[in-house]
Amino acid sequence: LIRIMCDKKQRDDITPDMIISARNHPIENIVTVNRNFALCVNHEDRKPSMFTKGNFGHCFVCGYTGDCIDIYSKLHGTDFRTTVLALCK
Repeated sequence: LIRIMCDKKQRDDITPDMIISARNHPIENIVTVNRNFALCVNHEDRKPSMFTKGNFGHCFVCGYTGDCIDIYSKLHGTDFRTTVLALCK
């Protein structure tokens, strides 16, 4: 019960507007994009295989798909809360 209350308290400091702002964060500020392609964050990539458009990325090699929050989280190993707070700064 205490853990549930702590988790709820941590989630309370993130508003829906903050999540929207994080999802609208330019993907170019997270990964290097060249002609809409970037190195995939899900596997070791030598040639850009992740297509990026509209703040989403999709890798044609491994099938990974994610928005800015997913990609930042995968790249930096952060949880959802930490990722949203970082992208809102």
